[in-house]
Amino acid sequence: MIALILLVVIGISSSVAIRTSLFGDLVSQNMRAQALALEAAELALRYCESQVAAGNYAAISVIEGGTDDEWRTESNWDTANSVPASVLGSNINYAVTPQCMVKRMSYAEAFPAENVPPNAKRIRDRLEDGEEYVFIFRITARGYSPDFRRDGDGRPVSGAQVTVQSALRAIL
Repeated sequence: MIALILLVVIGISSSVAIRTSLFGDLVSQNMRAQALALEAAELALRYCESQVAAGNYAAISVIEGGTDDEWRTESNWDTANSVPASVLGSNINYAVTPQCMVKRMSYAEAFPAENVPPNAKRIRDRLEDGEEYVFIFRITARGYSPDFRRDGDGRPVSGAQVTVQSALRAIL
């Protein structure tokens, strides 16, 4: 009788230990997928930033006007800039290529009167005098983990997706 009770206790302990181990593996896989997706998003962000900084607008598409949150609409990403294979390298094969979306805004669009930064007065004065044109480029990038997949309806079913943004000021 005692042997049967010990056998049940050992069996339950073993199943709890296995379950805990499997849970730890799932957490570490998710963290790895998230980290790889973040790296891919940062790669796409740096690619588009470098194109904008170099004034290479022929290599990327730039959005003018529109809404302030076009990057939130999934269908807008169909025409987003994909990072070229030469930039991606060959270390990681992505099922979905990292993408970036560039929007050019005037300084007034980027900073409405109620949200003007402290140093903006000088820039706004120069803008009003017509000496130079100040633009803000908002760059939004999406990266995916190598195992990222979508179902037929476009919803993510595996892997990770990360979105990052930056802004560049350009005086043209």
